[in-house]
Amino acid sequence: MPDVPDKRAWEQVNKALEKKQMDEALPPQPGAVMDSAQLDATKHQLSEVARVRKAQATVIAEQFIRALDQRHLEYLTSLGLRNLEVRQRALIEVGDQTTAMLRELETRDWPQHLIDKTIQSVVELHARFFEKIMAELGQQK
Repeated sequence: MPDVPDKRAWEQVNKALEKKQMDEALPPQPGAVMDSAQLDATKHQLSEVARVRKAQATVIAEQFIRALDQRHLEYLTSLGLRNLEVRQRALIEVGDQTTAMLRELETRDWPQHLIDKTIQSVVELHARFFEKIMAELGQQK
C-alpha cells in the first residue's frame, strides 16, 4: 500500500523551493527598482511557483486518496469475509439442527403419516433457509 507523504517534509521542500525562486526573482540589490521586463519575469516566476505548488498539492492529494481507497477496500474485504464466515456457520448450524430434529422425529411414537409429513416440512424449511442464505451471498458480489 502506498504511504501518504509526510506533510512536514513537503512543507520543508516547498519553503526551500519558494525561497530559492523568490531569491531568483527579486533584484540583486536591496532597494533596486525593477523595470517592466523584470516585473514580468517576476510575475511569470511567481505564477510558476503557484503552478508547481498546486501540482504538488494535487500529487499529495492523489496519493492520500489512493491510500485511503486501498484501506477502504481492505476493510470491505474483511467485512465480506467475516460475513461469509457467519453465513457458512449458519448453514452448518441449520444442518446440525435439521439433523437433530430428524433424529428426534424417528424416536416419536406418532402415526407414520404424521412423522412423514413433519419430516417433509422440516426438510422443506431447511431447503428454504439454505436457499435464502445462498441467494444473499450471491447478491453481495
